[in-house]
Amino acid sequence: MLLLDERDRYLREAAQFFPGCRDREVARQLRNALSVYRNGRWQRDGIEQTCPAQHRGKLVQMMWMILKVRDRVPSEMTIRRALGYS
Repeated sequence: MLLLDERDRYLREAAQFFPGCRDREVARQLRNALSVYRNGRWQRDGIEQTCPAQHRGKLVQMMWMILKVRDRVPSEMTIRRALGYS
């Protein structure tokens, strides 16, 4: 349960990279970005113990942290719930 709480906190932080978007759009874009990252760069980044320096301060850092907690892309509904958008 604590891991899911941590993941949800990272999801909320990642949502800040989508200013001006409506609630559902944030969840959709974040899920899409996570899917692309997990199927691509994550294959190399995921083995690292700490987030690669070139990702720091970027959306990729948040996605790295989300997937490091749980190596699975959450559903759009799960992201919406974590963000408090139900």
